[in-house]
Amino acid sequence: MLVCIFSCVNRPQDTEQPHYQNLPEKEQTSFFGDNVLTVISSDHPCGYNISVIKNDDLFLWHFQRGDSINQYIATHEIPYFLFGALTDSTGIIMREFDIPIQKELGGKYFFMDVNFDGEEEFVVNYDGYNRGYYACFDLANGDKNSSLCPGFLPPLKDEPYNNLVDGIGCKTIFDYANKTIYISEQIGCNDQIETWSKPVTDQYNETKVRVFRKKEVEVYANGEQHTKEYKLIKDSLRLVDYNVDTSDLH
Repeated sequence: MLVCIFSCVNRPQDTEQPHYQNLPEKEQTSFFGDNVLTVISSDHPCGYNISVIKNDDLFLWHFQRGDSINQYIATHEIPYFLFGALTDSTGIIMREFDIPIQKELGGKYFFMDVNFDGEEEFVVNYDGYNRGYYACFDLANGDKNSSLCPGFLPPLKDEPYNNLVDGIGCKTIFDYANKTIYISEQIGCNDQIETWSKPVTDQYNETKVRVFRKKEVEVYANGEQHTKEYKLIKDSLRLVDYNVDTSDLH
């Protein structure tokens, strides 16, 4: 959403009435027009007051908790549990929001602590070809002013959160006891990538989840299997092993 404010040289005299005061009441009070639907949560999933705002072009989520959390995010699909409420409806209505708290990936919308900070993030599943990917929104600690659209909270974008995946030939496993994330993904017929991630404290004493090990396996057309392994060394992944297996050659 882009909002532009222009300053005009010729300003109205103090005695002139602002233009908006002459607008019909509906136009004064409706920002999106008269086809807006706002659905407010009657319960409080994960302790949040949640509402969704929909018109012809936008679908927004609004999360509030206490005095410090006030986040907006945009998604491209209508939640399945609001289908009935969103059918040709406008105005303000209340519904129970069916958003579970989970420890494993699965489902369309849910809360899950994906970065081991003790706070559940809001997670949305997006369908890909024969697999699903997940966008994670850090409602408690995310910076809504860091995105290309200030005011809207972006999803976590760094590895491993740009590739949380499950489906045919791939999986993501969260190990809360050891605070690790394992991801395995088959790319096409011949390539497989595995990553292991955990919270890492950098030289500035800041802790964030980082990929500390990565393994890439590529099978060539002649049957050679090329394996590359990377490890986190001095704040960057570096190649530590390169192996070529020719045992399957004929």
